[in-house]
Amino acid sequence: MAERTDVIDRIMTLLTDQLHQEIPAKTTDLIDEGLLDSMLFVDLIMSLEREFGIEIAIGDLEIDTFRTVARMADFVTSRQSSTESNAVAMEDAVDATESVVLQ
Repeated sequence: MAERTDVIDRIMTLLTDQLHQEIPAKTTDLIDEGLLDSMLFVDLIMSLEREFGIEIAIGDLEIDTFRTVARMADFVTSRQSSTESNAVAMEDAVDATESVVLQ
């Protein structure tokens, strides 16, 4: 899992390089400042999924989660942590199944 500061840096770079938005600070409210409209929001979601290898479900699309880069970073790190936990659980299940089959 990436460190939160690394995630913040990557999101800032993504916003600048891919979405062509200069963000003054990680705490800037992108919606109130008019930097994030509905079309850019869709692009942002797809870019976050690609960049961080996460899946963002429709139920996760809480606008406050994506208001600032800092909040996005919190969401991404929690999602990465959840994905890693699921991967470990899946590996444990496969190992347990293999040990039963081999017996």
